[in-house]
Parts: sequence; C-alpha cells; structure tokens
Amino acid sequence: MNIDYSCYKFMKKIYGITKNILVFIITCGMLLFGLEIAYRGYKFYKYNKEIKDLRNPLILPLGPRDRLEYVYKPNSEFTFENDITYKINSKGLRGRELDYKKPHGIHRILALGDSYTFGWMLPLRDSYPSILEKILNQKSSLDYEVINAGVYGYNTEQEYEFLKREGIKYNPDLVIVGFTINDLEPQNTIPRSPHLEMHGIRLWLPELIKYRINILLLEKFGIDEFFVLKRREYREHHWDGVTKEEFNWKKENCFTALRNIKNLLGKKKIPFLLVIFPSLEQQSDKVKGYDNGYVYKVINDTIKDFCEKEGIAVLDIYPFFEGKQIKDIRKDLDYDSGHYERNGNLIAAKAIAEYIYLTKEPLGN
Repeated sequence: MNIDYSCYKFMKKIYGITKNILVFIITCGMLLFGLEIAYRGYKFYKYNKEIKDLRNPLILPLGPRDRLEYVYKPNSEFTFENDITYKINSKGLRGRELDYKKPHGIHRILALGDSYTFGWMLPLRDSYPSILEKILNQKSSLDYEVINAGVYGYNTEQEYEFLKREGIKYNPDLVIVGFTINDLEPQNTIPRSPHLEMHGIRLWLPELIKYRINILLLEKFGIDEFFVLKRREYREHHWDGVTKEEFNWKKENCFTALRNIKNLLGKKKIPFLLVIFPSLEQQSDKVKGYDNGYVYKVINDTIKDFCEKEGIAVLDIYPFFEGKQIKDIRKDLDYDSGHYERNGNLIAAKAIAEYIYLTKEPLGN
C-alpha cells in the first residue's frame, strides 16, 4: 500500500508539473498569437492611414495586393516649385494623347523607366524620350514615335507589371527599359502595403523582433545584420551597401522582372533594350573613368553580366559621360542628386539613337 501510494503521489506530481507546463506553453502561444494579430492590425492601420493622408496630386495608389502599387492619375496636372508643369494624359502617361492603335507607317518605341525617363524637374521636351524622338525623325527617313512611360519611383518589377497590363497595348516596335541603381530596391514613393512588404512570410512579429535586435547590436556593438531578414525591405541606401553581401537579395527581384520582360516581349517578337543610366550622385567635377572609382560599377557590371547570360541587349550610358563636367550633365548640383539636366539627356538620347541605327531596330510594322 505504501509503495502504491508513493507511486500515486509521484504520478500526481508529474501530472501536475506536465499540466502546468502545457498551460504555460498554451498561454505563451496564445499571447504570441495575440501579439502577432495585434502587430498585423497595427501595420494595416498605419498603412491605411498613410494612404488616406497621401497628398500627391499625380499619384493614384492601387490596391494593397497590387504589385504595380501606384500609377499616375489620368488627366492630372501639377506645377512643381521650379515652375515645371507635369501634365498626365488620359491614359496616365506624361505627354500628348496617344491611341493604343499604332498609326500606319509609324515606328513606335515604348520607353519604360522611373524619374530619369519621366524627366524629373524638366519640361517634357527635355526628357530623353522626347529628345530621342526628335533625333530619330531628323536623321531617319522613317517616322518614329517615342512614348514616355516613365513613372517616378518605379523599380524594374513595377515596370514589368506596367508593360504587361498597359504598355503592351501600344504595340511597340521596340521597348526600352531605363535602369537606374535604385531599381534594385522596393519603391518608396508611397507607403508600402503590408501584403507586399511581408509577402511569403508566415509570421510577421519575429521579423520585427529580429530587425530591432539587429539595430540594437549595430548601435551598441557595431555588429551588422546579425539576423537575416526575410521581409522585402531595405535599411540602407544603395550607395551604402552595394559591395556588401546583402546586396545579393536585392538584385534577384530585379533579375526576375527583367527575365519576365524578355519573355513577354520575346513571345511577341518585340526587340528589348536595357539602357543603364548611371547615377552621378556623390560625384563632383568631371565624370571619372569607368574603372577609376565609379562607386556603382559593381551594379552596372552585375546587370551587364546578367543581360549577357540572358541574351538581353544592354547599353551602358556611362562611357558617353566620361570626361565631361558634372555640372553639364546633372540637373541638381546637390551632391546626393543624380538626375540629368537637358544636356545629360541629350547625350543619352544620341547614344540610344546610334544603337538603333547600328542594329537596324526597331524592326518595323
């Protein structure tokens, strides 16, 4: 009886301990689940509030799951502080009204890109697509039409989405995609939807915790990227991290988009040209030789290597700028600005026109 009673007391004790452990685990699980739900709710609340408070006269945000994220408001207009007026046509593009149906005898070029293509802080006539159209029509017996489909802030993923939904409707004979260094990063023109920021991540709260620990370790001990983050967001500006290993995750999304553009256009037998527009930010005086300290050379080389492997035609504008004064190319002499003024766009347009002459593109109607 004593042995049986002792066993009974022991088993009861074990049961009590097991029960308490299970209660503790369940309680912690419920707490973490509640915190996860609360964090997600906060993320969506913050996003919806920021979208509601957005006061951009040109930008039309799309749904929170839409990979294009935003477009220009059709028939909108905005005059910038430097008295440059941006006019958006009925189809959401900068420039004159255009029909999807291409006029007979017209060789149509679709220029995709971001603010470099759009012509930020410039009148429309000084954007590279407008200059390119003028050059082609002056030096060729063919009739060219260059459509400015640049949307400031777009990255390569968005350019593919735009081409797939809208750009292809114009039946272009050639598609030019303007590449700039921040095409490797998520857009930051409007607030990012949590659906897109956390795409493919089952638990969001651990990502926040890892991110905060990374920041703490970096500030206190100088330890960088202790935890690898899954979320599609970036902490550094491109000029801080181009030579670091974490740069690798940024380029994969861009490469996938370029491959998608190539495949989409290949099915329709439309030539595709990738034009690399070098950023002249953090440079002064003359444009140095390509191998003489250009901070983004690693990006340009990586993109060109990818294009060579994929069979994508690529044109790097940097060599056409070498030896020229920065003040004659860059729009804003602010050290951190990379946008071109008219002469910079003229140099780029001439280089693209020469490529078209030499390769006999576009192929025509």
